[in-house]
Amino acid sequence: MSEKISVIPLKGRLEEFSKYIPELSYIHGDLVDDIGNYLANNLEDSYTPRDFGAALVVLINGLEEGVQNRNIKQSLLGLPPATYEALVDLIPEITESLCSSLLEYESFVKDVKDFHEELLEREAKSL
Repeated sequence: MSEKISVIPLKGRLEEFSKYIPELSYIHGDLVDDIGNYLANNLEDSYTPRDFGAALVVLINGLEEGVQNRNIKQSLLGLPPATYEALVDLIPEITESLCSSLLEYESFVKDVKDFHEELLEREAKSL
């Protein structure tokens, strides 16, 4: 079982999401930064890798479902479902981009990727 580590540096990078996530360049830059700010404002300060990956899934799915939250900008609600699905699919890449040049997060990134693969396998089995 992995230990919790601080994700405060990652939350800071989420506030400049478009700078760290070139994979999302097909979405308007302001919207990407709004997504990053939403995630940063709703994440705790420390997580295990598994819990970090799960928190991102829950927060992104909350946007798709239209969960009411003071921290959600209207621009983030009502996007095409494929947009939210793409964000969930990109969690490993998002985590890797946020952790780039932060050597102490190498195993964290690997563990988030492992969690994401397990999640995809479970989803595939349930179909």
